[in-house]
Amino acid sequence: MKLKLEHRFECSPEQYWEIVADHEVDREMATASDGEYELLFEETNDGITTRRQRLIMNRELPSAMVKVLGTNRIGYELETVIDNNASRAEWQITPLVLPDRVSGAGVTMVTATKDGCLRVIEGNLTVRVPLIGKKMEERLVSDVAASYDRSAEIIRRRIQAQKG
Repeated sequence: MKLKLEHRFECSPEQYWEIVADHEVDREMATASDGEYELLFEETNDGITTRRQRLIMNRELPSAMVKVLGTNRIGYELETVIDNNASRAEWQITPLVLPDRVSGAGVTMVTATKDGCLRVIEGNLTVRVPLIGKKMEERLVSDVAASYDRSAEIIRRRIQAQKG
């Protein structure tokens, strides 16, 4: 299932990337989404930052999903490769449960606008589980969209705090 989200910020693309590079922002985003955050790896070489994070969501799942997943919590690792020079990040989600049946990947692009910048997130989230796969995809896309909306508010608060 395709995912496309857009968020506008009153800052430059460079300031946006500086804010999201702060791991405290990631922790705040996870907390706002009723989740747990752990940084597993981060390395920067020649303007390319590779980051691997683990997120565990503590939200209630429908009983059919719990039965298929064998757990009542969704957890995944997020690998992001950020090209600081191109203001672009490629991301891939690897679930902790059913990694051969659930996948997600995409790109985040941030471009300058006359009043700040625009973040566009595009990707595909796929669940290959008989009978309930489509419902699981819909739930996953909805949860991801809500999470990115919450992250946009956190980033906006950080921008305002930097402005004083």
